Amino acid sequence: MRHHIFAAAGVLLMCSGWALADVADSSANGFTVKTSITIQAPPDEVYHKVVHNVGEWWNPEHTYSGDSHNLTIEEKPMGCFCEKLPNQGGVRHLELVYFTPGKALVFSGALGPLQSLAATGSMTIQFSPAEGGTRLGVAYTVAGYVAGGMNTWAAPVDSVITEQFMRLKTYVEHGSAALQTKTTSAAPFPVTQGKAYKFEKVAEGVYYATGGVGSNNVVIVNDQDVLLVDDGTTPATARALVEDIKLLTDKPVRTVVNTHFHYDHTFGNQVFGPEVEIIGHEYLRNAMLNFDVLHREPYLTSMGTLATRIAGLQKQIADEKDVSRKASLGKDLTAAESLREQLKEVKVTAPGRTYATKLILHKGSREIQLLFLGRGHTGGDTFVYLPQERIVCTGDMDEGARVAYMGDGVFDEWIASLDELKKLDFQLVLPGHGVPFRDKTVITAFQSYLSDITSQAAALRKQGVSAEDAAKRVDLTSHKKDFPDIQGPGAEPRGVRRIYQWMDERDKR
Repeated sequence: MRHHIFAAAGVLLMCSGWALADVADSSANGFTVKTSITIQAPPDEVYHKVVHNVGEWWNPEHTYSGDSHNLTIEEKPMGCFCEKLPNQGGVRHLELVYFTPGKALVFSGALGPLQSLAATGSMTIQFSPAEGGTRLGVAYTVAGYVAGGMNTWAAPVDSVITEQFMRLKTYVEHGSAALQTKTTSAAPFPVTQGKAYKFEKVAEGVYYATGGVGSNNVVIVNDQDVLLVDDGTTPATARALVEDIKLLTDKPVRTVVNTHFHYDHTFGNQVFGPEVEIIGHEYLRNAMLNFDVLHREPYLTSMGTLATRIAGLQKQIADEKDVSRKASLGKDLTAAESLREQLKEVKVTAPGRTYATKLILHKGSREIQLLFLGRGHTGGDTFVYLPQERIVCTGDMDEGARVAYMGDGVFDEWIASLDELKKLDFQLVLPGHGVPFRDKTVITAFQSYLSDITSQAAALRKQGVSAEDAAKRVDLTSHKKDFPDIQGPGAEPRGVRRIYQWMDERDKR
C-alpha cells in the first residue's frame, strides 16, 4: 500500500442505501473502525471472492506495486495476505489467524503506512445471511503509539477500509469493482486530518468537516476570512473545530451560518465573540429564544440516551472480568462522562442576524447564497448554496442515505421544498449528517419515503390507531435499498407522533 493512501482517502464511501461505516471508538492509544454492507449474493460466494479474488476488487491505488493482481490470501492458519513486488520482493499486509469458510475471517496486522508505526491490529470479517444476500461486517481495531495520538489515523483508516469493501460489493454484484454510485465522486477528495476533524477538500477553499460531536460542518475559506456552516453539539466541539481549521488557513472565522435550530447544529454558537456574525433564518432565531430547546426534543432524548449509556457502561465495567475489556469500557465511560460535562456548559445562543427568504453574502470573489425554500425539517431551514462551485449544503433537509429526524417536520411542505432544491444547479450536496452525494435521485428517494410514511400514518390514524402503535406498524421496508437503517417494519416514534400532530393542525385550518 502506498504510504500516501490514508492521507488521500477522501473518497465519499458510504454509498446511498449500501453501507454503514463509522469510527466506533478512538483514543490516543488506538481506535476501532466498523463497516456493515449488504451484498446481493450468498455468504459462500461473497466469502470465496474475498479470499480467492482479492485482486479483482482491491483498489490498486492502495497497493505498493500499483497492481492489485499481485495480492493473494492464503486460506490457512498463519496464511499470508501478501503482495508480490518487483525483483522478487514482497510484503506481508496481514496474517490470517482464524477462518470458517462462508462465515468468518480474522486477520492480524497493521495495514499500509501503519506498518511503519509502533502499531498492531486485528481485523474481523463476518459473513451473515441477510434478506437478499449477505450482511458483511468488518471491524478493524488498531493499537499502538504515534506522536499526536493514534486517534488521528482513525478517520483515514475508516475511509480506506470502507472503500475496499464497497468495491467488493460492486465486484460481486456487477462483475467490476469500479465504484459507480449515486453518492460518490469518481476521484478521492484530498484530506487534511486534524485532532478531532477530518477535512475533505471538495472545491477550492471549500471543506467538508466530519468527526466532531453532532453535525457535519462545511468550512468555506474566503479571500479574507472563513465562514462555517453549523458548529456542532457543544462549545468544546466548536472550539476543536476552530482549532483544527488552523491546519487549513490562518484566516479568522468571521461568519457562522446555522442551518436550523436543533442542538447538534447550534450549541457551539456561544464560543464565538462579537467579531463573528452568526446568521440564521428568522424562524430559527425565534425557536432558539422561545422554544426552551434544552427541555424539548430532540435534545431531551439525546440526554436520556447519554444517561442510559453511562449507566450501562458503569454496570458493564463492574461486571467485566477481562482486564483489557474493562480498560476499553473505561475509555468509553470517560468519553461519555466528558460529553455530559461539556453539555453543562451550553448557553443557548441565537443568531444575531436573520433573513426571511434569501440572503446573498459576497466574501471577496465568492458568492454565498442563504436560501429558505420552504418549511420542511423545521419551520426555518437554510440551504447554503455556492453557485460558482455548484455546491449546496442541505443541513438536515436531506441527509442522503439517512432518514432525518422528523420530530419538527412539516411534511407536505418538506416534499415541496425538496422539489425547489432540485431546481438549483448543483453537482455536489453536503448534508448535515451522512456523506456527500451528487445524484438528485437521492433526494427523490427521500421524498418518496416522506410521502409513504405520511400516507401510511394517515390511514392508521383514520382507523383510530394511536401514534405509538402506528410507529410500530408502518412498513417502510420497500425503501431499504435507499436507507440501510431500515431493518424491518416500524419507524422512529417521535417522527410518527409529529405526523399525527401535523395532521391535527391541518384539520383545524
